[in-house]
Amino acid sequence: MRLSIIIPVYNAEPYLDKLMHTILQSTQEFEVICVDDGSKDNSLSKLRSITDSRIKVYTKKNEGVYKAWTYGLERASNEYVTVFDSDDYIDTEYLNHISDFIDKIHADMLCIPYHVENENGGGYDSILPFEDGLYTGEKLEQIRKVLLSGSISYSKDTKVVKRELLCSQVSNGIKAAISDFEDWATVLPIFGKINSLYVINRAFYHYVQHPVSVTKSTVSYRKNYVSLNHVLDYFETVPDITDENIDSISFFGKRSILYRCMKINELDLAKEIMANANFKRYAEKANIGKFEKVMFHFGSVHLLHGCYVIKKSVQRIKEK
Repeated sequence: MRLSIIIPVYNAEPYLDKLMHTILQSTQEFEVICVDDGSKDNSLSKLRSITDSRIKVYTKKNEGVYKAWTYGLERASNEYVTVFDSDDYIDTEYLNHISDFIDKIHADMLCIPYHVENENGGGYDSILPFEDGLYTGEKLEQIRKVLLSGSISYSKDTKVVKRELLCSQVSNGIKAAISDFEDWATVLPIFGKINSLYVINRAFYHYVQHPVSVTKSTVSYRKNYVSLNHVLDYFETVPDITDENIDSISFFGKRSILYRCMKINELDLAKEIMANANFKRYAEKANIGKFEKVMFHFGSVHLLHGCYVIKKSVQRIKEK
């Protein structure tokens, strides 16, 4: 198999065994490039203790996940690349599907959904709005608007991409320092350049929601909001991304932050987002539920927050 798997690692000691086990169960030939980003726990020693020859371990000073995986990309030698988070894991058969994709389909990109796994064991599969199969030519152009809309997942973890495309995007990508939406800034422009896309609607990748204690005094999504605006400014310079695409990306990006604000009661930022004229205007035509359209139209943050709390309470009851 002509695949490089890049894993940026930072203080991931409790999770590495599960991820590496699900990868190394496969008998396929690939390289796993693990980049320890200055971990303070035993992540590096755990990685170095693995005897499988497919594993390559590098270490660097701590500069964040983006610098870590791009450091790994510079050292990747294979035609295709995917990036896994060190605290997630995969279904073992995923690598067999990737092998078949590379050998038989050989498209520019493979795209799958993911499974969100909650800390209590529950979870759900994300949804791709496309049927399984190969998209090229007119068939690809018909879905390109959705690919560039901001309404689907742009996680690198669920993409297998030709290395030359990823390297080109990193070289010509966003220069502003951002703390969020890095996957959007990386993957979304590639969707504008690919000539072929292969879709498998099976959630082979497990995105694990690890328990984290947060309080309003220690967490804010204001920096995330600033990062989104930097990404939107960058997209203004990308020829394949139209003004219509940017309007859609802006809406879905702000909507993402809005619901995260609901989770931590950051209602001041939520109010700012819902009061944005462009956000409200695009919500009227966005492919979202009628209830959301009504909420966004009236712009009542407290009503939206109340509905969010009730919904989450009902979900927790059902999961017990």
